[in-house]
Amino acid sequence: LKIKLILFAGNYGRAFAYASHKLGLKFCTVAMPNTAPQNRKQLIESYGVKVEMIPSADLSMHVKQVIFL
Repeated sequence: LKIKLILFAGNYGRAFAYASHKLGLKFCTVAMPNTAPQNRKQLIESYGVKVEMIPSADLSMHVKQVIFL
């Protein structure tokens, strides 16, 4: 089971990472704009969640691709 969540680098990404860690979910991914602070990426990764850094200009297209898979 793969879970992918498209979010910005704010509290939702952090909350998702924390919850997935506590629930023991594996293979979770958070997509963040490549302009997000590095420390936010590291925090999310510390919960065992993969972070995809996406160019800001491509975020909208990336969201559409994931939603309609």
